[in-house]
Amino acid sequence: MIAKHYVAILITITIVILLYYNTDLLLMLGIGSIGFIIGFLSNSTNSGFFSGSNEPTLKDLIKKAGPKKQYGRPGYDEISYGLVPISKDKTKVLITKSKSGFWGFAKGHPDEGESEKATAIRENIEEIGIKVGIDELMEEITMEDNMNISEEQLMKHLKKMIEKGESPHVNSVGLSKRLLVFYPFIDSENQIPEIDNNEVLDSKWCTWEDAEKLMKETKSNQIEILKKAKKLV
Repeated sequence: MIAKHYVAILITITIVILLYYNTDLLLMLGIGSIGFIIGFLSNSTNSGFFSGSNEPTLKDLIKKAGPKKQYGRPGYDEISYGLVPISKDKTKVLITKSKSGFWGFAKGHPDEGESEKATAIRENIEEIGIKVGIDELMEEITMEDNMNISEEQLMKHLKKMIEKGESPHVNSVGLSKRLLVFYPFIDSENQIPEIDNNEVLDSKWCTWEDAEKLMKETKSNQIEILKKAKKLV
């Protein structure tokens, strides 16, 4: 901000001189001066010379955030675990609308020392109030959900993890390998979801067809999980 004020003052002074004397020589010198000042400002700002800001650099954030979180399945930067609740008559499935606006299934990351299945069960209890015993879970279904992380996205993620006091999932720009792991189960009670608005926007029982339609409408990437779960029943 200080640099911008200096430039504004210098340009104003130059223009006043030009208007007062109105000579070709001064005009040329003035234009050259303005160009030099603008160029210098641009280079100085980019190098942090005039930044005057305490905003941390990407390197600072990576150092402060520390090593990225490690999962039990090597090769992935991030793994999420969740459940696919299926109605007793196997005609419906319980889907959840995330804070991002996508329809899919409730999921989340493990706490320290927590097993994969325990993580999936806990996340569903916290987000939609659905309870199930570990022995009721069917075989897991998975899908990769890789994405390219930009510098802006990485900085945002690192800041968030630092604030939460948690290890980051990624600490470099580029491809982030992510895995989604879900455990379908038959909900013999057809439990009514009790959503936590801090976690999700909505949750409801739908036919397999309606669930797929809602996922397509919101461009959810979990249609693959839906189709795999349907084949199991």
